This record gives sequence, C-alpha cells and structure tokens, in this order.
Amino acid sequence: ITTDHRYPEAMGRPLGRSSMLRRGVACSCVLAAVRRRGATTVTAFGGFNGGAVAPLRRSPPSSAAAAAPRSPLFSVSSPHTAAAAAAAAANDLERIGIPKEISEEQDGGGDLFSWERQWYPAFPLEALGDDGSDGKGGLSDMPHACKILGRNIVVWRSGTSEDGKAPSYSALDDTCPHRKTALSTGKIVSGDGGAGGGERCGKSLLQCRMHGWKFGPDGSCVDVPMMATEPSSSDRNALGAASSYPTKVAGEMLWIFMDPTVPESDLPELPAGAAFEPDDDKNWVHVFNLNPLSYEVMVENTFDPSHAPFVHEGATIQGGGAYSPDEAIPMKRFELVGGDMGAQSGFTVRHTPYREAKGGGARADSYKATTTRQFIPPCTTVTRGTVPDSEIRISFVPASKRETRVIFSFGIPVPKNRLVASLVKRALNNDFLHTMQQMSEGRTKFLDQDRLTMQLQDERRMLDGAGTDLRPTSSDAGVAAFQRWIGRCGNGGPFADAPATPNAGAFSMWDTHGRHCARCKRTLGRLARVERRAARASAASLLLGVAVGMAALLMERVGASARAAAAALLVGSFVARKVRFWCADMQAKMFVSTGPKREIQEVYLYQ
Repeated sequence: ITTDHRYPEAMGRPLGRSSMLRRGVACSCVLAAVRRRGATTVTAFGGFNGGAVAPLRRSPPSSAAAAAPRSPLFSVSSPHTAAAAAAAAANDLERIGIPKEISEEQDGGGDLFSWERQWYPAFPLEALGDDGSDGKGGLSDMPHACKILGRNIVVWRSGTSEDGKAPSYSALDDTCPHRKTALSTGKIVSGDGGAGGGERCGKSLLQCRMHGWKFGPDGSCVDVPMMATEPSSSDRNALGAASSYPTKVAGEMLWIFMDPTVPESDLPELPAGAAFEPDDDKNWVHVFNLNPLSYEVMVENTFDPSHAPFVHEGATIQGGGAYSPDEAIPMKRFELVGGDMGAQSGFTVRHTPYREAKGGGARADSYKATTTRQFIPPCTTVTRGTVPDSEIRISFVPASKRETRVIFSFGIPVPKNRLVASLVKRALNNDFLHTMQQMSEGRTKFLDQDRLTMQLQDERRMLDGAGTDLRPTSSDAGVAAFQRWIGRCGNGGPFADAPATPNAGAFSMWDTHGRHCARCKRTLGRLARVERRAARASAASLLLGVAVGMAALLMERVGASARAAAAALLVGSFVARKVRFWCADMQAKMFVSTGPKREIQEVYLYQ
C-alpha cells in the first residue's frame, strides 16, 4: 500500500482538526479495502529503523510501473510490522556481510546505551588558542559557547591542573539563572579574593555580562554585585546555580561529560581509542567545523567512501589529483572486522579500493591500499590506510537534530630529518598558513559539495523517513553497519524523539569554521591592523612626496636629490596603497562560501 504522507506536522506545522478527520477517513477506507481484497506483505529492503515500522512511500507508482516485473534486487515496499522490518533489514545486512543476528551481549541489550552518559570532544585545544601556537587568545581571554545534544554550554579556562603544567577547564549551562542571559557573552574574572567565593574556590570565575553575577567552576553563584550586603551561604543556594559538567583534556582535545548528575567518582573513562596518545612520530592537525547537517547523515557519509568520485567530481584534495567518475570501481570486499558490534565498542569495517587511478605512478599505488574504518561510540570515526602511514580521526558531535560539530584530526608522519621536521611543525602551527589552507578553493569546493549533497539528503529523509534507503551493492556495507548499530544499539540516534526540523541554509566558511577558530580570528585581526597601518603610511608618503616635489621645483640646488626622494615617497605610497587593498580584499574573500544560495552552489560546484 502506498500513499502520500506529507502531512502538515511533517512540514513543521500543527495538524488541524479537519486534517485529522480527513486523515482518519482515508486510513479507514484503505483498511476496509485491505480486508475485502486481502493483502500480500512485501518486505522492505533496508526498512528497519530502530525497531520501528518504516514510513509509507511518498507517492503511488504509475500503472505502467506497477505492471512491469520488479527486479529482485529492488523488491521494496513498506513492511506492516516491526518484526517484518527487522527481518528484512537482517537479511539485507547478511547479504552484504553484516551479521544477521546480534546477541544481547554484543549490542548492549538495545536500551543500555545512554547518549547523555558519554564523553564528547567539545574543542581541539588549538581552536581555543591553548595549544602553544603563535599568538594569544582563546579561553584564557574569554568564555566559549558550544552546543552538544541540544544543550547550550559555556566553557572557560578556570585554572591549571594539579601539577600546574596543563590548563584546566570548567563547563556550565550557558544560561544565567537570574535573567536567562547567555553566560558566554560575559567575561573571566580573577577568583583570588574578592567578595563571595573567590577565596573559597581559588580559580577564575565567570561573570555574567548583564548584571555581573559571578559563578564558580561548580556552577554556584558566589557574588551578586547589586546586593547591598554580602550573601550568606544559604542565600547563595537560594540564588540558584548553573549545571556544571565534568571536563577532561586528552588527545589535544577538551572533552565534556554530558550528564551533570553523575558524581566525579563514578565517571567512566573515555571511550577506548577515541583519544589518541600524542607521540613523537606524528604531527597532529585539528580542524573544527560546525555543519548544518544531521549527525546520522554525516557519520553515514564517512562509511560510504564510494561517493567521492561522483560527489567530489572536479575537486582536488590531499594532493591526490582531481576526483573523477572515470576512476570509480566496484568494491570487491567490504566486510565487518571481528564479526560483531557493541553498544560501547562500536564496530570496524574493512574495504578494498573504490578508485583506480589511470596511468600508474605513486598516485595509482596509493589507491591500492585496503582501508579500515572504525566507529567508536558515541561520535568518533578512525580511518587508516586511505593515505599511507597516516591516520584520520573525525568526531561528529551531535549539536542539534540538524546541526553537527565536526572535529577533523589528521596525523602526519614526522620527517626523519630534524631540520625538515622543525620546519613542518612551524608551518603547521602558523596562523596565516592555517587560514590560507582553510580558505583555499580546493578545500572550500570539496566541503561545499558534501554539504550541498547531504543537506538535500536530510530534507528528503525528513519527508520520507529514515530507514528507507536501498543498499544493493557491497559498497553500502559501511552504511548498513552504522544503521544497524544506530537501530539496535543507539536507540535510533541522539535525537530520535525530537520533532523534524528544516535544514539551515547554505553556510559560509566563516559560519562553519572561522568564527570558532582562534587562529583564523587572529589572522583576520592582524590583516586588519596591517590594513590600517598601510592606509596611514600611504597617506603620509603621498603628502610628504608632494611636499618634497614642490620643494624641488622651488629650490634648484637640491633639485635632483629632492626629485629622487619625492619619487621614492610616491612609489612607497603606491605600494602601501596596494598592501592596504590586498589586506582588505583578503578579509573580504576569507570564508566566503562558494555560493550564498543553493542555485549558485550547484552551478559553481560542477560547471
């Protein structure tokens, strides 16, 4: 049975009484027809979605299509029971190498995985300016806002670790209990002395911008400037507090545990393998992006590498030449490593190449490697083998139903030559080179191609429902494995019960990266300062050059030298003017999307 299910609630509008009546009458008529004629249940190919019945198809097939025989590979329809959906999905998974049955021990029972009781990477330290890179800024100067699991959180550097060698951080709900102002708009004040809890906590405090209320690392209000008398302990308790979240620094990342009710003694360890151990063999580069895409579609995209030759046609990245559909080849093998998956342990898949470079050479040899892709719940993927001797870690932190924080970590082998290794490390830590790489046309085009494709995918899933994908090839095994995990182990996803919401529009690179990166903001600040100084130098040189030139006309004795000086000043004014406009142009071009509107993106990305 197929019907149109684009009801008003699917479009974000409440269902009216008349709509409910029409919907009920239509369903009654359909059920009556089924009882009269009988019904043949046809299993849904990939219709399982966390044990729920897959939604009905959007529109009925034409009479010609209904009369035509179906290919066995695509014999799909909506199942009528959750058991039928589960059976269909299990058969689908088994056919492409995913185990049909998962025991209770392997999947954690299906309801033991808690999205709140997990550690999530909030920021790479270099995005906060606390990684030892050149320049100042970051948490030592101001609080930073982030959103995880739909909760607004503010993070700031509140002190140092017990050994005094590393910074320590605090995380609170980003809402002042007084007038609901965002605490992230406030500032960091000293906790050494002062009224209230400065002497008590001995750490930096967070001061609300609106009325100056001060909060300690535990979220308690320690000072209210507008109170005539200093509040007692009982008064502070009555004032309320902001929820405080446990934090931890590991693998050059700041991690936040999203259940504030768990005592510190009961906190679990970080997910095994999620945080790497820094060593001398690799230089790690971390890049943070905020994408207007759902968590599910972004993780699935990582386990679907065969999309790259088609989605990224014409784009170049990692020095591997331009992507082309002509290089796409069927995957000979895409399998689950170890044969099981778990709620906390996740899963690992391994696949053969999906591209074949034409002509041979080093580039062709790099395509022959077998790649392993590991999913570490709740949000980390680790890829090995795509680039020789390298490791790629991507953390997809669910911010809201249609927004995901992405932290891309790339481990680059350290050259054996000490001089070369030192130069590479300096280049990786240079603010300007980092900014230029982020705004390069190749990278911007690559990310916008992914973003455009996945935004459209999100929109259609909002209408059609998740779990209705076709997975007929071996290259779909990675997506099938993740959908299996999210259905059996992940309780349908972090926002399974949240109402459907539309995607945001096309984001610029400033929205997705620049505003969240201390290095890029420092580069913009320096360019702005150079622009102002070049403008002043250009004006001064011009005025001085004209003055010297006029003097040369009036004074014959110093005519030759004065004319030379005037010419030099005028040339200097011209050069300074060029520098000024170059800086202004760089600031204007930085982080501008390939197209502010979808239509422009489609033209630019592929034509």
